[in-house]
Amino acid sequence: MAISDLRFGSTDRNILDDFEKSLGSKLPFDYKLFLESSNGGCLSSNTFKVSYLDDTIELDVLFGLGTERDFDLRVWRQEYQDDLPQDKLVIGGDPYGNLFVLGLEKSGIYLWDQIRRFEKSSDIGNAYLVGENFTQFVKKLTQESSDKIVGPLGTKLLQNVWHDAGNGTKQEINRLVYVAFSRVNGFNLTER
Repeated sequence: MAISDLRFGSTDRNILDDFEKSLGSKLPFDYKLFLESSNGGCLSSNTFKVSYLDDTIELDVLFGLGTERDFDLRVWRQEYQDDLPQDKLVIGGDPYGNLFVLGLEKSGIYLWDQIRRFEKSSDIGNAYLVGENFTQFVKKLTQESSDKIVGPLGTKLLQNVWHDAGNGTKQEINRLVYVAFSRVNGFNLTER
């Protein structure tokens, strides 16, 4: 996934363990690894198609732990504790005010259309499954971003390289994909 030039760093395992205790639930393994390595961040031009809505969704930010107040998972948990079931956690947002919610007991990532942006949304039904788990959700973002950079054939090539690559190489591929995407779209790149 191409986290833009604003990353929130990494998260210490002890902080994650304390957060899980406060939730009363374990975080899904793939999401926990994500927090350990990048702790969220702001994303640029990460979109994906949601066929049920027949629309494209944009992910703007993934929240972290110990970040600025506006981007901290604990703050969002407290803010929505009365609006969401106990086994759901707000993990990110889109540019319009909608939120991405992670299922803790029953895996899944959902778009919570709290502002009723989509015609199909109502008071009763305004949450849409956008990934069976965090890894699948990230792959959708990566796929869409890669298609914008290099087209379907280049995406297939990147997937093959990715599959055969070790962790250090995968990090370098992520960095190169972000650099290419930034240049193609005219963004200024400030690596951290």
